[in-house]
Amino acid sequence: MAGAFDPDPDPAADLEAFKKTWRSPIYSFFSADVVVQYYNGCLCHFFPCGARKCKTALGGVRRYQDTKDKSSTTNLKHHAIGCFSEDAVNNAMKGKDTGTNSGSVYAAFARQGQQPVHYSHRTHKPRSSCSSCEMDHRK
Repeated sequence: MAGAFDPDPDPAADLEAFKKTWRSPIYSFFSADVVVQYYNGCLCHFFPCGARKCKTALGGVRRYQDTKDKSSTTNLKHHAIGCFSEDAVNNAMKGKDTGTNSGSVYAAFARQGQQPVHYSHRTHKPRSSCSSCEMDHRK
């Protein structure tokens, strides 16, 4: 008679079988060292985050194996968006390259459509010597 808590005799073997079915590009944002663990009495796979510094305290994602959506990648995708960026995740999902890296500091931090700042090396005149400025004050 099977009890309510009947752990799998070899969860590591099942993990290797699951790994063969993981085809989504979202798995590339996580370490390949997936761990089988029991958390609060439930079997789960723990996916360690692939970011240098994960933005969550857990450092990865638990995917519970006793639910009907045990092969869903939605929680993995949400985590990857938080640790990387939505653009990086969407490009990976579409199979696109992340883009060319020009190496420019401006390209790394600029918003799309923003232009570089141009500086003037002209000396500023005192306000009293500018006749157009005096006219503006009189109005």
